[in-house]
Amino acid sequence: MDAGEYEISIGASAADIRLAARVTLPSSHQAAVAIDRKTPFAKALQHPVARERLQPVLDGMRERFGDGEGSETMMLFMSDTPLSKFPIMGALTEDQLEELIAAANTE
Repeated sequence: MDAGEYEISIGASAADIRLAARVTLPSSHQAAVAIDRKTPFAKALQHPVARERLQPVLDGMRERFGDGEGSETMMLFMSDTPLSKFPIMGALTEDQLEELIAAANTE
């Protein structure tokens, strides 16, 4: 069943509703995140395949900036950066980026 708000009505007929309640069903399925060159880094990290392929980038940031404020500041800076910028920054090669996009979108 799709997530959303539903009204449940019980009665002798549609004209004679004796009990009604509104319920909200949360989704038990998380929609896959589509990945392309314009996808922001933070959104790509929500996709399990993309996150696995971006893990070396995260590890490199942690190694360079530590786990403290420097790392947090860099993550804030990088979060809105589109994946297309990563080859320019030397964080990924063009081939790695294309492989990441292809792998993420075939899952």
